[in-house]
Amino acid sequence: MLVVFDLVAEQVDWSSSDASRGAAILRILLGVWLLVAAVKKLRKRGAADGPPELPPRMRGISSMAPGRAATTGLAIGALNPKNIAMALASALAIGAAGLSGGENATVIAVYVVLASVGVAAPLVVTVALGDRSQPVLEGWRDWLERNNDVVMAVLYFVFAAVLIGNGIQKW
Repeated sequence: MLVVFDLVAEQVDWSSSDASRGAAILRILLGVWLLVAAVKKLRKRGAADGPPELPPRMRGISSMAPGRAATTGLAIGALNPKNIAMALASALAIGAAGLSGGENATVIAVYVVLASVGVAAPLVVTVALGDRSQPVLEGWRDWLERNNDVVMAVLYFVFAAVLIGNGIQKW
């Protein structure tokens, strides 16, 4: 997704004030979108009675075959509002930086590696701990199930603040 957004962003003449202002407005709008998503997450959490319920797309993912789990994870990642907003904002920053092709590819590779750390962590724990990883991973899953809405709301708030602040600064 980032690569597609970046290819589009590279076609823009960022020296024009209209393009810069448009990018600033887009950052602000993405930030506001994430603020709304954060508030919805917190309201959803406050309205819940009893144990938290996972989103339908997440139920049963731990019992899926590796190929299906990877495909489901890719789809969830690609359609997540946080990921879309961050990929779009990152593409704006990368496209406006005027980097060479190699520099652009390096920045995108670093972004992908950093964005994958949270997904890779369970795999690293499984490889490092082997059979002893099960209690650790189950503890992580239980904690995330209980705190999913709060974790996502905090992430949305942080990303929203960065995007809105960046958009105002670039305005």
